[in-house]
Amino acid sequence: MRSASLLAVLGATVLAACAAGPASNDFDFEDHAFIPSVRVSGNISSDRSSPSEPQDGHAIEFGLTGMRGSDSVSSDKPLTYGGETFAPQELRGEFDARSVELAYRYRAFFGRSQAFGIELLGGAGYTELGLTISGAAQRASRNFSNSGLVGAFGVIWRFRPATSLQGRYSIFDSGGIEGYRFDLYVAQALTRNALVRVGFTDWQLGVEGDQIPPSAPPSIGVRSSGPSLGFDFAY
Repeated sequence: MRSASLLAVLGATVLAACAAGPASNDFDFEDHAFIPSVRVSGNISSDRSSPSEPQDGHAIEFGLTGMRGSDSVSSDKPLTYGGETFAPQELRGEFDARSVELAYRYRAFFGRSQAFGIELLGGAGYTELGLTISGAAQRASRNFSNSGLVGAFGVIWRFRPATSLQGRYSIFDSGGIEGYRFDLYVAQALTRNALVRVGFTDWQLGVEGDQIPPSAPPSIGVRSSGPSLGFDFAY
């Protein structure tokens, strides 16, 4: 009963975050780049024989992810950003972002072989986005940051005890910065407490509302997708 209640609470968190997903952006920058991440988790269930291998139970997870990218867009009206007013022209945007998350994680495996499982996460996060816009003779930078709620749902195929294919969809919502991240990767346990993840990540962030000053675009969006490499430390 306790596990069912936890699943219901975490599921509600994920669904609420999904319903409030990132709004459509009027000024978008998109790139394809390498995305690194690090996770540290502490198992709070009874089975701690091999923490780096996916297993049933509860854990506290800390995650750190970063991305960089650049793109060019055309502006058909004057744009004020970072104290500078840009005439209509092609503008280049350079962005970098960092996300820190602390969440409660629940995993459950099913069937006779216990090969397939799901995971639910719910907790708090902090996201910071730096965006520099440059034109023919001008350059301006701004940083956006906020804390908020994080929710995630994942699936796991454990085809060997120490090797698995995992997918996770995460949502971040702070009221001023919103976003999603999709991760698909092969995870391989290296030692009892360490594993490596190799795969693909698609990450989008949107900024709107009070975070953006007047005369700027109603909303700003950045997106990066590409190969990802992650290291996990499990205890």
